[in-house]
Amino acid sequence: MLWRDADQSPSELTIDGSNLDRYHGDTLTFTHVVDNNGGVLEIPIDNYVVNGDELNLQDHTGIIDTGTTRIILPQADAEALYDAIPTAIDNGDWTYALPCDEQHEVSLVFSGKTWSIDSRDFTVEIDEDDCIGAVIYADTRDDTLWHIGTAFLRNIYTIFDQGNRQVGFAQLA
Repeated sequence: MLWRDADQSPSELTIDGSNLDRYHGDTLTFTHVVDNNGGVLEIPIDNYVVNGDELNLQDHTGIIDTGTTRIILPQADAEALYDAIPTAIDNGDWTYALPCDEQHEVSLVFSGKTWSIDSRDFTVEIDEDDCIGAVIYADTRDDTLWHIGTAFLRNIYTIFDQGNRQVGFAQLA
């Protein structure tokens, strides 16, 4: 289990259990891990939503990656995401520039449940006026595989259930 609140609260790691004080149990949803023979926690992604618009993924998976701060997508998926944000500008270096004073609603959908990314976590401040999006793109060999890092994970309570080969997400308490 991993937990970290976007409001500068400390993170927490619980081994062989979960801390019910940190999440709303009725929101807990598990997604089964894809058999990939790689030992990583890769789960199906149903969709992603930007400012209310569903962007229609098909057959995509995501590696839940606690060692990555960003969300790394294939270029076409990142372009579709940022196309839904009129002020986003492709920097040509795998990042997109955004005005810091804008808020955007970005969510990922797993097992039919929508999980939002706090707008404070969707942007990374470069200076007082300029930010870049926490979603970046990479030149990948698999155009359906995402790496989902802490820009997403800090917004939810995450349970890694190795015994049942599943990942659980729940709303923070």
